[in-house]
Amino acid sequence: MISMLHAAVVVPLLGVVTGLELTVQTGVELAIGASVLMFCLLMCGHTAVGYVRARRRHERLLEQLIR
Repeated sequence: MISMLHAAVVVPLLGVVTGLELTVQTGVELAIGASVLMFCLLMCGHTAVGYVRARRRHERLLEQLIR
């Protein structure tokens, strides 16, 4: 599971960072790139929180089944 989570975080960020480095940006392009980067970071955080909640829910269900 860690490799899937790692790929979900790293792959979008690498694309955005590479795109920001390759071109000479105007102010508008830089603002759009920064917005995309922030969106990716927020979505990665949202995905990680969802993953942790699902794991906890799964553990609780297993405990209930064992009892």
